[in-house]
Amino acid sequence: MARMTLSVRMLEPQDGRGARAGWALRRFGIASEPPTSPATIDQPGMIWYGAFDDDLLVARLVDREYDAHFGGVPIPMCGVAGVTVAAEYRGQGILTPLFATLLRNAKQRGALISALFPSAARIYRKFGYEMIAEYVRVEVPSRALAAVPHATTMRTRRAVAADFDAVRSVYDAWASEQNGPLSRRGVSFTATAEDFIDSFTGVTVAVDVDDAISGYVSWSRGRGVGEGASIRLADLLATSADGYRALLAVIGSFASVAPSVTIDTSGDDLVRLFVPSVEWKTIESFPTC
Repeated sequence: MARMTLSVRMLEPQDGRGARAGWALRRFGIASEPPTSPATIDQPGMIWYGAFDDDLLVARLVDREYDAHFGGVPIPMCGVAGVTVAAEYRGQGILTPLFATLLRNAKQRGALISALFPSAARIYRKFGYEMIAEYVRVEVPSRALAAVPHATTMRTRRAVAADFDAVRSVYDAWASEQNGPLSRRGVSFTATAEDFIDSFTGVTVAVDVDDAISGYVSWSRGRGVGEGASIRLADLLATSADGYRALLAVIGSFASVAPSVTIDTSGDDLVRLFVPSVEWKTIESFPTC
């Protein structure tokens, strides 16, 4: 067996222009699309690293430039994503020099912490990662949301692009009181107000008596009606109990056509206080290191 000649470096746009290196992982059955096309490599807030056997790309990962809230302060972070090793090269320690290069460079650019969603936590412990949190997707019956007592001080309406800054302020207020949430600001977050609104079937805001936005829910309506139909919630955040009640009532109004609601949640999510725990069912769990 020929000895592997391994080198690690930052990927460049030319690595994705049809070169042998750019297509290697696809040929090895790792991805259905080229993982290192010029379009994916040359994106704001994404720094790609590759491990090469001679000139053949055999592993890669990405440093995502984020800020994350800890102790009420946004801290520069290296978010590791897209960790991929070609099947024939696994078990040969290739991730060790890849992570060493990524973490060294991330520290030099100012990152103070690093985090990732591990496929197998034991793989990453030797690089300094430990399980610290969990990102979960839960399912609740729509009827449980419809049964939440109605708000008395809030009304709801569909958000428009002009509400974008106010919606982000609600998120900022929530994130600053947690440990771990991304700031959703900076180079990795380039979506416009229109992009945000268009990403969902609807974004509903809770508005107080002074017409100030004090909560929002971003939701997507799946296909069909009846059994199997569901509403997917990305964010459900409010600054008051009545804000949560008002937003939950809107989603609960789908009970006659979509019997279930899935919610992406983590940490001390206050929505737990408004939904009976017996109705809260975890359907997916993503540990965080």
